[in-house]
Amino acid sequence: MDLRLFLRLHQDQRGVPQLSGHHRIPVAAGVIQHPLDDRIFIAKRLDGTPYEGYWEYPGGKIEPGETALQALRRELQEECGIEIQSARPLIRVSHDYPDRSVELNVFLVTDYSGVPHGREGQETAWMKRGELRDIHFLDGNRPITNAVLLDDRYAITNTRVYSHDTMLNRIAQTRGPRLIQVRDKHLTDAAYLDWARAVVAAAESSGKQVLINRGLENLSGWLQQTGAHGAHLDSAGLMAVHQRPVADDVWLSASCHNAQEILQAGNIGVDFAVVSPVQKTGTHPDAVPIGWEAFACLCDLASFPVFALGGLGEADRRQAWEHGGQGVAMISGAWRN
Repeated sequence: MDLRLFLRLHQDQRGVPQLSGHHRIPVAAGVIQHPLDDRIFIAKRLDGTPYEGYWEYPGGKIEPGETALQALRRELQEECGIEIQSARPLIRVSHDYPDRSVELNVFLVTDYSGVPHGREGQETAWMKRGELRDIHFLDGNRPITNAVLLDDRYAITNTRVYSHDTMLNRIAQTRGPRLIQVRDKHLTDAAYLDWARAVVAAAESSGKQVLINRGLENLSGWLQQTGAHGAHLDSAGLMAVHQRPVADDVWLSASCHNAQEILQAGNIGVDFAVVSPVQKTGTHPDAVPIGWEAFACLCDLASFPVFALGGLGEADRRQAWEHGGQGVAMISGAWRN
């Protein structure tokens, strides 16, 4: 990582107040996928334990000398009776409760032996992903739930380069990114409205979701007129607001390039963010890439899922995961063959 960028990054952090006097307890948690469908395994905290009655993604404290994955293997065997065969990083977030602070190291568990159950007598359930937002989770679990609900690919439209038909045909296919942003800021309001409506129609036919990127003015009106599932703020719009500009039941994402913007995104309650440019990109050739190490630093600051953007394709998802990201956002990479 460029040293000047590193110094700027940490200089931005100096203005961050200490949120808690508690030492952060390192915790490993697992999002366990059902082997046959999209359901997720959750567990209710036992009576007599802190925050009893709340639901959570199972896991527990990382003991000294353990890695997060080693701790998760132990905890899921003890609590749920399964042996992890395959898991990958999903998200790492910190949360401050009144009596404790935790650092949650969360993994997506995709393969395992055994049948998950409440081995310690705790109530458990398999929930459809769409039902997770209605569950009475511990507060610190909201970013995890968002990470579960989001795809690991975020496609951004570009009508300057790709035809409407090319993009609509790709969106209408069941494969490919399940999250689409309609950018195309050069379009007139009327042209943008028509285009966004077409994207939403194609996306809904294939079970995908669409966010609009049309600035702050009349944002609720744009959402209503297009039928989009959420809104994206550019960095200027992000820094201009003091609270979340849309309802909690629609997605809100934002573009971030530095620590100040990441912290602002957390302050207004975004559901996820896009950090760019990670690598050199043809759509913004003059932008200086920050690289994966700086991306990881910004992910560490975030209290929400973060996508990497800039010169990336689907093959870069593992790099993003290993550096704390949700996945990759793509402009050219989403539409070229």
